[in-house]
Amino acid sequence: MKASRTLARLPGTEPAIAALEDAAVSVAVPTHNAQAIAMLRAMPDGLRTCLLAELRRGNRLVAVDQPDWPQPGSIFVSLADVFHPSTRSLSPDVHWRDVNDPRWWREELTQVDAGVEHMVVC
Repeated sequence: MKASRTLARLPGTEPAIAALEDAAVSVAVPTHNAQAIAMLRAMPDGLRTCLLAELRRGNRLVAVDQPDWPQPGSIFVSLADVFHPSTRSLSPDVHWRDVNDPRWWREELTQVDAGVEHMVVC
């Protein structure tokens, strides 16, 4: 089993800030790790749209990882709070699931791009 490669922990309190651009909207994201910003920009469009909607609403990034799970190349993002109800159906390519397992996470949004599943969880 391949070990997880944690590329960033984003506590939301870093003084260095960069804009994560999505069309004409920019959201402040802590940038002590340029690889994390690159991964967020590389997410599939629908999932990135949902993530940006959550960040605009004040949800905080907890972690950005590329753990090669559930497939090699998967991007895994963790948020602090549950998703806003409108985020769950924001993109037709993104699937929402109520996991509600205290050992893992409460909710997840997933999108498959080129056979690779990417996830945002809370």
